[in-house]
Order: sequence, then structure tokens, then C-alpha cells
Amino acid sequence: MGDQASTAQRSIFTLQNALQTLVTVAVVRKVIEYADTWRLLEGRLKLVTTSTANLTQVQDKLFDLAQKTRVSYESTIELYTRLARSSGSLGLSQEKMLRITELVNKTVQISGATAQEASAAIIQLSQGLATGTIRGDEFRSVSEQLPGLLRAIGVGSGKAASEIIVLGRAGKLTAEFLTTSLLAAGTSIDKEFSRIPKTVGQAITQIGNSLLRFIGTLDESTGATSNLAEAITIMAKGLDFFADQLDSTSEAAKALEFQETLGVLAFLAQEIKRLEG
Repeated sequence: MGDQASTAQRSIFTLQNALQTLVTVAVVRKVIEYADTWRLLEGRLKLVTTSTANLTQVQDKLFDLAQKTRVSYESTIELYTRLARSSGSLGLSQEKMLRITELVNKTVQISGATAQEASAAIIQLSQGLATGTIRGDEFRSVSEQLPGLLRAIGVGSGKAASEIIVLGRAGKLTAEFLTTSLLAAGTSIDKEFSRIPKTVGQAITQIGNSLLRFIGTLDESTGATSNLAEAITIMAKGLDFFADQLDSTSEAAKALEFQETLGVLAFLAQEIKRLEG
């Protein structure tokens, strides 16, 4: 009886270690995802900036802007880089592009959009800006998710929101008209945004931005995620082994080999910790 209890306790202990391993891997995967996203976004900015110094300057301003407006850094970069690609035809300076990005982000909060809604609408809007006209699905997404943006365009252009909707549905809402109207409505947008209290969801978005930047810059200076990637590879091999054992053995053998497999997973947990150190 005592031997059975000891065996059960060992099984529980190794199971706990295995679960800890899975949690560790989930965290590691998230860290690598942050690092990869940061590199991707930096790569996009490099294409629309003139030098390393200019890249750093714009990167810092866009991060501060994202935090200030409580919108994801990724969506902010998406909007800015699309604007930058169209800057020649729109006659926009870097300063104006930053201001337009800030104003669009503020209308996101004025509209009461969730982080997911905001991200989807900003992507649609940025695509329309890149092509020169916001129409079709792009206009539909913007009008549904960002009504505050349409109101702001109306204020800046001196037109009623209903007139803006008519222009959008007719495919006549041009990027030039939108950006000019937004800039003209800047003071009104700033004032309305200042009255909006911060929500828990917005605070979480800000934390996500901070984690993204911290992990991204840390990885650039230390190459930390290379070890983390190696850890995931080790864990994947361990899980493949575990799956193979379950598939290839009888029910009776599974009970015996399960304990051994748990031991393997526990070992992998220690190996991951070693690599992270």
C-alpha cells in the first residue's frame, strides 16, 4: 500500500513538472512572438525612413503616440507606414503623417472601439489611404467601427456626417480629402479625446505595447530569443515522443510508460531553464 502511495505521489510530482513545462513553453512562445513582431515592424519602418537616426526618432515618436492614444503599437505602425508610402502623392511631411496617425488613433477611442475592432478598422483605413480612395469593404469597416472618424472628417470639411457617408458609399472619399479634413479637425479631436477616461482594456493595450518594446529591444541587444527558440525545439521533440508513445502502445503499456514520459517532460523543463539562463 505504501509503495502504491509513493508511486502516486511521484506521478503527481512529475505531472506538476510537466504542466510547468507546458506553461513555460507557452511563455517562451509569446516572448519569441513579441521579438519577431518587433523586428517585423522595425523592418517596415526602415522602408519609409531616411536613415538609422531617422528610424530611431520615428520609432520613438510612434511608440509614445501609441501609448498616449492607448492604441496598439502594431496598428499604429501599420497606419503610419501606409501613409508614408502615399506621402508623395498626398504632399504630406513626416510631421503631418505623425499628426494624422495620432488623430486617427484618437478617433478610435472617441468611437469606443475595442482593441480588435480598432485594429481591423485601422488596417482597412490604411489600405484605402494607400490606394488613394476609401471605398467598398474599407469604407464599410471604417464607418461601422470608427464613427468618430467620420464625424471628425465632417467637422474638418464643414460637411454633415451623412454627406461623408454618401461620398464613401459612392467611392469618392479620397485620401487627400480625408487627411486634409482630419488635420483641420485636430483641435476638436484633441478636445474630445481629453474627456475620455482610460479603460482597463486600454491599459492592457499599453502594457502589451511596453512588453513588445522591452522584449524587442532586449532581443536586439542580447539575441536572447535564439536560446528560447532552441528551448521550444527541445520541448517539441519531447511532445512528439509523448504522442508517439500514446499512439503505438497498448492500454496496459500506456499506464506504465506514462510515468516514464512524465519524467522526460520534467527533464525538458530543467533543460529549458538551463537554456534560458
